[in-house]
Amino acid sequence: MTEKSSPNRLISRPVIIAALAFGVAGWLTLKAGIFIPVIGTEVYADLHELFITLGAALSGPIGGAATALIADSARPPSDFKAVAIIAHTLGGLWMGFAYKTLVYRRLKIPLLLAGWAGLVLVYYYLILAPTILVMVALGFSPPEFVERLGAATPWQLYYMAAKLGTPEALTTIIITTIIIAALPPKYRRPLW
Repeated sequence: MTEKSSPNRLISRPVIIAALAFGVAGWLTLKAGIFIPVIGTEVYADLHELFITLGAALSGPIGGAATALIADSARPPSDFKAVAIIAHTLGGLWMGFAYKTLVYRRLKIPLLLAGWAGLVLVYYYLILAPTILVMVALGFSPPEFVERLGAATPWQLYYMAAKLGTPEALTTIIITTIIIAALPPKYRRPLW
């Protein structure tokens, strides 16, 4: 164990405050349309992912789900809004649970940073992309989205999603890893 961890309280005042703060920050960036251009690509990384991943890691699974719900509520109304909210909420649950149990308790800096990068990769490639694909398969997507995909197989869809998401995933990993490395140890500790 790295630093002394806090008790297993899924909901507490600090968890609620952190979830609200990170959720509102994510909401504001999404509402304002703030994206980070990824150099060398035509991709613009979604800045609200930084707040969801970090907020979830620090506030735990319940706080992570709340952070994602708050942040994603800024999406404009569309057929895809529910899909994005569900995917990010599951991602928030994952990051909230996994950061404390798989990384924070077991690894010290610099390995903690490598563990963090692994969590973000799982967030993108094993939570977000598959959840979106399942929701699309169940018919929860805009008609133009399905029309563009044509008769692609599930593996082709996953490959396309992973390929499109890679620049954003790497940007999120780089920025959030720098933030976690810069945080004093007591602020790196999960609040739950």
